[in-house]
Amino acid sequence: MQTLVVAGLFLFALFKIGYCIDCYSCISSDNPDCVDPETHHLDRVRCDQKSLSDTEKFAKSLTPDFGKIFEVHIHEHRVPLNCLKQVTKVQGREIIMRGCQLPKDDRLDVCKKVFEMPQGELIDVKHCSLCDSDGCNGTTGRIAEVLLILAAVLLTIIH
Repeated sequence: MQTLVVAGLFLFALFKIGYCIDCYSCISSDNPDCVDPETHHLDRVRCDQKSLSDTEKFAKSLTPDFGKIFEVHIHEHRVPLNCLKQVTKVQGREIIMRGCQLPKDDRLDVCKKVFEMPQGELIDVKHCSLCDSDGCNGTTGRIAEVLLILAAVLLTIIH
């Protein structure tokens, strides 16, 4: 029975779909705690149209052209969503943006589009990533998932 529970946890960690994903949603230019949301105990938000609009608003605060990349309207359809983390230097100041976004697919790769934007002395994207588990756009990323998988493997080996 214990092996069955461990196997179930293992599969859950591997195959979780982001239909109801919770992500950090903030921008460090408005909220300095956004630099390290876990340490500062920031709340995560459920990804939906409002959180997508918030991410678009954050992007527009970097530059209006970035805001256009993040325009997304899901009209209450159930679509999988991902968490986003972007680090951008704006006029020499590093700004961290965290939010919700559509996952990468054959037609859409928001991070690729961000890096394709003209960059220079005024704006320079240092990092952009998407992930698909609750809170994965924090500073620790997928450590909890990896630890869960390792614990499941160890328990399986021991028993």
